[in-house]
Amino acid sequence: MYNFNRITYKVVKMAGKRVTMAHIAKEAGVSLGTVDRALNNREGIRDDVKKKILHIAQDLGYKKNALASALSTKNKKKVAVIYPMKPEFFWTKLNMGIRDAEKEFESYGIEFIKYKAEEMWAFSENYILQCLDQVLKEKVDLVAMVAYYSVKVKDKLNDIIKAGIHFVSFNEEYDDVKVLFHVGIDNNKYGRLAAELMGKFLGGHGNILIVNNSTIISSDNHKKRIQEFKNFLKQQFPEVNIVGSFTYDETMNKEYNIDLLKGILGSSALLNGVYDFDGTSLSKVGSAIKELDKGGEFVVVGHEISKEVAELLKENVITGIVSQDPYAQGYELIKNISHFILHGEGQQNTVHNMDLKIILGENSNEQYMID
Repeated sequence: MYNFNRITYKVVKMAGKRVTMAHIAKEAGVSLGTVDRALNNREGIRDDVKKKILHIAQDLGYKKNALASALSTKNKKKVAVIYPMKPEFFWTKLNMGIRDAEKEFESYGIEFIKYKAEEMWAFSENYILQCLDQVLKEKVDLVAMVAYYSVKVKDKLNDIIKAGIHFVSFNEEYDDVKVLFHVGIDNNKYGRLAAELMGKFLGGHGNILIVNNSTIISSDNHKKRIQEFKNFLKQQFPEVNIVGSFTYDETMNKEYNIDLLKGILGSSALLNGVYDFDGTSLSKVGSAIKELDKGGEFVVVGHEISKEVAELLKENVITGIVSQDPYAQGYELIKNISHFILHGEGQQNTVHNMDLKIILGENSNEQYMID
């Protein structure tokens, strides 16, 4: 039943503020696309839902946004989105979020041009520079991209920004490029939460190995993560010692890397913890421990949920992880870009941090999203 009293309260609360379709969608409990169909008399909406939305819009004092109307008819805006598609367990979910958000905003006349590197090695300096050159030819209005740490790429981005094209970063952010906003995680908090898990599961003392991946070792954001991990341990768990590190080399085959890991984990009687600070190699760490038949003998902490990691959590081979929701990140990226284009919402250098989750064996199934 439609709650008229609730709307009356909302009208008072919204007094003096511009009411947007997002406000109406939230109050009506429907998508932005549904609100758009109701307000613009489009097909594909039930009469009762349309009446409800129109009544809410009237009570809230909604006035049709002239910019949105122009965009939906003739002044189409172009947005370029540049990102990799590997590892699949993460980027497939993020891509699904982008896709579903596009559907929400498709009636607004925003064209999303996606440049997706299908292989891990393909998301390279040359690939990104080619994409950015194409962006300039396409005369896009905004570019959204995962940060790539290259002087040439940064210089090209600065040229694009000087040309009047807005830049948004997601997942990986830049410290020295002018962004409209960033959508991603707080890597400092990511590292601290992992350190707290490690310290508590070890009971405040032990020796740990740090594992990283050759594809991300130079990432500024991962450097922040590992530094905060170390700082937190030093401050809160001074008897937990980092005794070594191992880099999973993506240029070598899986068996070679796992054999090296097995040699390290199987030969050290003092080692009782492993921190993998990149989700790409976490399942491989678990595989090495499982092949040694040492599940439960190490405290294993890492990041990002995948089908393989979920299974290893249930088997108590991996102890716990700190993870995000890549689908939500992709969805929030497109939603915030669309709100900026349609309503001018968004301030320079705003950061939209995604929620972080601690996942153990008990909740690993519900946290791993099945298509």
